[in-house]
Amino acid sequence: MIRATIDYFIAWNFVRWIRFILGGSLLFQSFTNKDSVSGILGAFLLFQALSNTGCCGSGNCSVPMTRTDSKSEEIIEYTEIREKRVESRE
Repeated sequence: MIRATIDYFIAWNFVRWIRFILGGSLLFQSFTNKDSVSGILGAFLLFQALSNTGCCGSGNCSVPMTRTDSKSEEIIEYTEIREKRVESRE
C-alpha cells in the first residue's frame, strides 16, 4: 500500500504538480474568502491533478495512436503560370 502510494507520486510531471499546488491554493482561498467560483476552479484543478487528466478527460488534445500511411502514390498535376511581360513605351 505504501509502495503504491510512493510510485503514484513519483510518476508526476511538472504540469501535474502545478495543477495540484494551484488547485489546493485556490481551494484553500475559496474557504477563507467564502468564494464559490475559486472553489469550483480549485476543485477542478485538483481533480485534474489527482486523476491525471487534462482537457476535461475527453482526449481531444491527444495525438492519434494509429498512423494512416498512404501506400498508393497520388499523381499531382501542376499548371505552369508564366509572368505576363508588360512592354514599356518610352
